Amino acid sequence: VVDRDPMPRDRLCGDLLNPGAVSLLQSLGLDPMARPGARLIPTMRVSGPFGGVDADYSLTHGVSLPRRDLDAWLLDEAINAGARFHAGEIVRRPLIDDSGEPRVRGLVLRSRVTRTETRMPANVVIAADGRQSTLARQLGLQVPASGHPRWAFGAHVSNVRGMTDAGEIHARHGWCLGLTPLQDGAVSLWVSLPSRPEGRSPHEVIRLVVARDRELLSRLDCLRFDEGVGVAGPLVVTTRAPGSPGLLLAGDAAGSVDPSTADGVSLAIQGGRLAALEALKTLEDGEFAIAIDRLAEARRRAIGRKLRFDRWVRRCVTMPAAVDAASMGARVFPGAFRL
Repeated sequence: VVDRDPMPRDRLCGDLLNPGAVSLLQSLGLDPMARPGARLIPTMRVSGPFGGVDADYSLTHGVSLPRRDLDAWLLDEAINAGARFHAGEIVRRPLIDDSGEPRVRGLVLRSRVTRTETRMPANVVIAADGRQSTLARQLGLQVPASGHPRWAFGAHVSNVRGMTDAGEIHARHGWCLGLTPLQDGAVSLWVSLPSRPEGRSPHEVIRLVVARDRELLSRLDCLRFDEGVGVAGPLVVTTRAPGSPGLLLAGDAAGSVDPSTADGVSLAIQGGRLAALEALKTLEDGEFAIAIDRLAEARRRAIGRKLRFDRWVRRCVTMPAAVDAASMGARVFPGAFRL
C-alpha cells in the first residue's frame, strides 16, 4: 500500500457511511459502529426549496465517522492482514513492459523526503489514487465528464441550530449543502457547486452560499469553523475502461460521483472489493488482457444501476425546474420520496 501522505490525514468528505457502505464493511467483518468517534445515523433528511422528507433507514442505518479515522482504521486492518505500508511516496508513472503486449508491471515512485526515484515491481497494480489519478490519466483511461465541472467545499463546524441524529442533504437551484452530525456536537458540512465560485477564501464561499437560502441561514448564521476548509474539484470523473493490462482502477479513480448522492464512500468500497477479487483471479490464471473486461462486467452487475441513478440525481440537481418539481412532489407525495 503506497500513499503520498502519512496516516492519519484529513480528506474532504461528508463523513457519512450510508447503509450500503456499512453493509459492505460488515460483510468483511468490520463494524464501523464499534469505532471510537462513530455515531449512528438512523434517518436522512432531504429537502428542496418547497419541501422535503425525513426518511428513516428502517431495518438498517448509516454511520457518521470522520474520514481521517475511517482511513486510518482500514489501513490498520490491511496491515494486520499482512500488507506493507509505504508513506511519503508519490506515484510518478507506471512501469510498462512492452516486450510483447504492453502491460503494467509496477510503479516508479518518488520519495517526498529524499526526492529520489525508486522502482516497485508488481504483477498487478490497483490504482486507487482518486479522481485525479496519475495512473489513469497517463494511461489514457480517464475521459472528460459531461455537464458542469462541479466543485466541493467542506469542513467540520459547530453552532448549527436544529441538528438531530439525521444526516441532511438540501438541494437548491444548482447547488447542494449537506450536514452530518458527528460526536461531541460537531457537524460535517459540505457544499457542492456547479462551478468554482467567487470568494476571497473557502470560508467566505461557504458563508455566501448559506446566505442564499433563508431557511439554511436561520440555522447557520452563527456558524463557527472548527478547522480549515477543504476544497476539491472538478468532482465528477468518468473512465473509458476500469484499467489496462496489469492495472485495475478502484475508488474515484474508476469514476467518481457528486456528493449530493451520498454514495461516494459506498461506491469506492464496492469498487475496491471488485478490483481486489479480479486481481486475485488474474494472479491465478494470468489472463491480464481480459481482466479489464471481467472487471467492467462485475462493476456493471454490482453498481451499474446505482451509478445510473446517481448520474440522474446529478443532472436533476443542475436543473432548477427539476429541483422545484421534486421539492413540491416531496411535499405532496412524501411516501414516494421516502421510498
